[in-house]
Amino acid sequence: MDEELKHTELRLPEIKEYLYESVGKILESVGFRFKKSDFSFMRKRKDNSEKVFFLFYNYYPLNYEMHFLSEIWNQEVESVKSGFQSTQKVEKLNFRSLVMFMGDFLDECKNVEIGIRKGYTYKLAISTDLVAASERSQALIGGKLIPLLNQLTSVDGLDEYFFDDPTWSAKSLNLNNILTDLTVAKIAKRRDVAHVHNVIVNELNNNPTKKEPNIELINVIDDFVAYLDSRH
Repeated sequence: MDEELKHTELRLPEIKEYLYESVGKILESVGFRFKKSDFSFMRKRKDNSEKVFFLFYNYYPLNYEMHFLSEIWNQEVESVKSGFQSTQKVEKLNFRSLVMFMGDFLDECKNVEIGIRKGYTYKLAISTDLVAASERSQALIGGKLIPLLNQLTSVDGLDEYFFDDPTWSAKSLNLNNILTDLTVAKIAKRRDVAHVHNVIVNELNNNPTKKEPNIELINVIDDFVAYLDSRH
């Protein structure tokens, strides 16, 4: 970037153009297609798909904050989850297989409270911030996110991920992730569903960011395990 531009204030169209040319090209090189309207990238592989969103916020006195998240849809997982009817009223239940935030790929976020980790953003006030955020995002997406997405599209890949980090879905505090963890255990038959259920509930009960256990969430998880048990 030219010297005279290094300390100029940013505008959103400039941010998006720069990120598309730097980070977006990496995603397109491995088969993702760009959707300009919501600045997202999507890749389909047979019946499964992956999507990477870039989200931008304008906060005073900063110009902008930016982060990305990824979503994975697996047809086998969705076919199981779509038959579930909970007795509890829970918002935002859908059939995405996995939702992962930028903080999940940042080593410095691994030992902080989950709320901070999930909400991690890049602060963009001047052009040098954008360059730094772009370079870091390229490293995260090229070095960590894409290899992980290549693994997590399949049931076996999802099962391996949950096997290696048994508390991850509970720590994410995302119902879609938790129900996928249980679904994959049922489909892959490598892990015992009852054991996975116990690990998740124990983690939710002992989560240091919650003053009280989320009883409604746990009730939905219990209902889902009963639903899985009813399937042959």
